Amino acid sequence: MNKLNKIDEVMLASFVDDQLDTANREAIIKAMDEDKDLRDQIYNLRKTKDLMKLSFGAENLPETSPKTYTTTLHSQCVARIAAAFTALAIGLGAGFTGYQYCSQTGHTSHMSAQNLAALTQQQGERIILHISESDPVQFERTLTYTENFLNKHKNNNKVRIEVVANAGGIDLLRQDYPMSNKVKSMMDEYDNITFIACTNAINRLRAQGFEPTMIQDIDTEKAVLTHIIERLRTGWTYVKADSETLKI
Repeated sequence: MNKLNKIDEVMLASFVDDQLDTANREAIIKAMDEDKDLRDQIYNLRKTKDLMKLSFGAENLPETSPKTYTTTLHSQCVARIAAAFTALAIGLGAGFTGYQYCSQTGHTSHMSAQNLAALTQQQGERIILHISESDPVQFERTLTYTENFLNKHKNNNKVRIEVVANAGGIDLLRQDYPMSNKVKSMMDEYDNITFIACTNAINRLRAQGFEPTMIQDIDTEKAVLTHIIERLRTGWTYVKADSETLKI
């Protein structure tokens, strides 16, 4: 159908999952322009989906230090489900301000450096930027936006930004990666930026027989999922640094 008289939850879920045909997708986008409640509902669905991905996505190892497993499969699943619902609960609260910013402004466009700057003024001064894919374009955009953000707020000593990487995203923080010199220069120039490579992702590579050499002085001791949840609990703004979010 080309016109929507009623948009049900199944259709909204299909829209968020990019499973609708062109006509229905365009109809929902048009409806979003005219209905703030619908926009809010879709942003909440996207927010929930991304937070669930954090708990059930690329991380195959539990977000704890390496150890010999004595727990049953059932108890491990329960722990992962608990983490998912913790993330979901936080996401629906005040902590997940990156999505709230988009919802409040009514924009469906990609987040720009200017939007990030405005976001700090409206929602807080602490940003956690999450990378999970080995994508050179994504890496370059992440560093560009991070630098623009810090330069714009160089006179604000309360501003902090953390770039956290897991799964394929840890490639950005490897010593032998082409952008390693840029990362090191940013760490030298700014004292309010931290780069974190997920300890679980590093341990997974080691288990496969590969010893990654990470950039000196980055944090390699934290499990990214646990760290993101802790930051959200204390009011940090979460931004998923993918090519869609950080589109130039």
